[in-house]
Amino acid sequence: MPEMVISLLIMSIVFATGFAVYMIVNKQVRNMEEKNSFYTDYFLTKSVLQRDFSRPGLITISDDRKKLTISAPGGGANSDQPLEIYLDSNYVLRAQGDRIDTLKPGATIESISFMQDTLSLVTFVKMRTIYHQKAFFTYLQKDYSAAEMLSVANKNLQTSE
Repeated sequence: MPEMVISLLIMSIVFATGFAVYMIVNKQVRNMEEKNSFYTDYFLTKSVLQRDFSRPGLITISDDRKKLTISAPGGGANSDQPLEIYLDSNYVLRAQGDRIDTLKPGATIESISFMQDTLSLVTFVKMRTIYHQKAFFTYLQKDYSAAEMLSVANKNLQTSE
């Protein structure tokens, strides 16, 4: 009889240890999945925004620095409609015509550069994303073609006349 009690006690210790190890490993796996999910979403959002910036079109920004507009982005069914990118700390919305995409994680504009004072065309945007009190920065650069710059200069000349 005492052998039975001792064997039951040893089995309960082994099962308790096994369960504790299982809980620790499970918690670590969940943390890794959450972290990988964030990085996957972050790099997806970054690549989509970089692709948007590389498309032809003129990029302007709203006064509150929360909306970027890419006029005549070209390509696709909605090529005549501007692409609007709304920035929030929790998400990024891309809207073109009837199509709206929500990208996570969000971002806020940290700094922005314009082509010239007279041309309010965005050439560089530095965006900040926060994850667990750590800041991640995304740098987006727009290179305009000569034709795009001339069209804006001509519009400015026509409006000033």
